[in-house]
Amino acid sequence: MLFTLVFLHVLGACVWAGGHLYLAIGVLPKAFAERSADVLREAESLIERIAMPALLIQVLTGAELARRYAGSFVEMFDGSDPIDHFVIAKVALLLVTIALAGDAHIRRGRFEGMAWLRFMAWHVIVVTIIAVVLVGLGVGFRTGTLF
Repeated sequence: MLFTLVFLHVLGACVWAGGHLYLAIGVLPKAFAERSADVLREAESLIERIAMPALLIQVLTGAELARRYAGSFVEMFDGSDPIDHFVIAKVALLLVTIALAGDAHIRRGRFEGMAWLRFMAWHVIVVTIIAVVLVGLGVGFRTGTLF
């Protein structure tokens, strides 16, 4: 069971972080070069179909993995164990990601064309950085250290 949880969690991280890296590094430069918000809009809608389920899998498996390693929900957040720090950091970054997704969803209709592209570019870049940091924290969680 542990293997399955870790495997699904890592697979979800690959899809989530990889999809955002593709958007940030591959799609955004092309969209700005072509001055076309549609380039990002199309890529985002395709990636979102697999990225959102991957994020959900990460949240579910991450919660169970944290429970197994850090104890009960209350114990996870008391900071008495070094593993708790990874859990707290990952939950905090997840909440920032959710807040950014909510902000993008609420405000995306207010922009058109290049204004929309610039607005979404900042969201994509920040979420990509967070995704990569979450992967690093996940490695630290499994190895008990960072770097």
